[in-house]
Amino acid sequence: MRSYRVKQSKTRQNLPASPLSDNHSRLNSIPFPYLWLALAVLIVYYPVFSAGFTDLDDGIFINDRFAFNSDLHNIAASFLTNVTGALHDAYYRPIFQVSMILNCQVSGQDIAGYHAVNLFLHIAGVYLFYLFLKQLKVNDLDSFILSLTFAIHPALVMAVAWVPGRNDILLGIFILAFLLNAVAYLRHGGIKTLAGGGLFLLLALFTKETAVFAPAAALVVIWYVGAGITSKRALAQYLVWVGCIAAWIVVRAQAHLPSLLVSPVELFVGAVRQLPVVIQQAGKLLLPVNLSVYPSQQDTVYYWGIIALTLFAAAAYFAKGRGSKRLVAGTLLFIIFLLPTLLVPQRLSVQTYEFRLYLPFMGMLLALSGTALFLHHLQAQRLLIYGVAVAVVLSIINRVYQRSFTDPLSFWSQAVATSPHSSFAAMMLAARTDDSAESRRLFNKAFELNPNERYVNYLYATIL
Repeated sequence: MRSYRVKQSKTRQNLPASPLSDNHSRLNSIPFPYLWLALAVLIVYYPVFSAGFTDLDDGIFINDRFAFNSDLHNIAASFLTNVTGALHDAYYRPIFQVSMILNCQVSGQDIAGYHAVNLFLHIAGVYLFYLFLKQLKVNDLDSFILSLTFAIHPALVMAVAWVPGRNDILLGIFILAFLLNAVAYLRHGGIKTLAGGGLFLLLALFTKETAVFAPAAALVVIWYVGAGITSKRALAQYLVWVGCIAAWIVVRAQAHLPSLLVSPVELFVGAVRQLPVVIQQAGKLLLPVNLSVYPSQQDTVYYWGIIALTLFAAAAYFAKGRGSKRLVAGTLLFIIFLLPTLLVPQRLSVQTYEFRLYLPFMGMLLALSGTALFLHHLQAQRLLIYGVAVAVVLSIINRVYQRSFTDPLSFWSQAVATSPHSSFAAMMLAARTDDSAESRRLFNKAFELNPNERYVNYLYATIL
């Protein structure tokens, strides 16, 4: 990722002025920030090394796809098929599949190796987020505290502790690298930087289709740093981005995926119906006390989100406009990255999974840096103490929540407790509990909630 690294000693005088000139008196540098961030991730997430399967797709990708993953020749084939190999599956995730193939060469069917890769990919994501904040001229101390929060926040546990959550970590890594290159090219030029931005955009697109929103995020970042949206360099970048999207569309078409037949009207109506999810997800990021391994809009309360957004609005108000540009940029990034989750038709999925918060959380944290929480006159030492104290609390919540990813019984027990209207969750727990009476009760509940739930009749009959 050298393409976006610049020699600050030679270019500092040519960089645009910081959009926010707060707290210059405490621009203290943190010694060895990357080491501390990596240690925080390893200490908090250490239990995932011994975590097992959850029986939510991870068994499909590791065990059912073992024959496919064992053959390195299938790396190329990953770009021409869906992620599960099922005939009617329209999910296209080539980079995730490639990562599973490479992982399989070392780990086989031992899930510990897959958990380890997830963990180290998250560390890479944390590093890039720290670099991203630094490029946006957030000072060293604030960047470290925000990155530390990102590193151990419990709302991101599913992305790290659940093997398929790797896809959103990869998406975050590639989009951050794309944004870093986009800004670096506008500031300093260089064909390698331009090509690097295109490469990372392509990787993001082949990771998940929601990467089509990445150029919109790049425009927000370019506007924020004042690097020139209409300059000749910017126009050159736009052509590269269009070319990348076109190449992705062409290659994806060769996979001959089944059509989801989602009309624009259905997308719009679904997005409007799911708008309240924004309140729920914001609440999980700002006050992470109502987390669920299998969340749905129906079973997630709103009051935590309302309280969280009220507190956020108050913090923004007391900043007295000093961080308005950063606040606007962060909020826009949060919305841009969250918007794709609202466009998923409910007939395809009613789950509002937390691993999808990996990218939106970055925008939320940038917005927080423009509020009174950071725009104050606290001494650096006191601010660091407060930041570490919050991180400790979040780490405790994280550790407790991680227990839900230990094994299938723990996972589906938490799913039933937090999503009582989910027929699928009740069915999955019913098939895994050793208590026959409890199993029958849960199967009856699943059948009552949705008699057409896939597999419920078959599994219930098998148990009987």
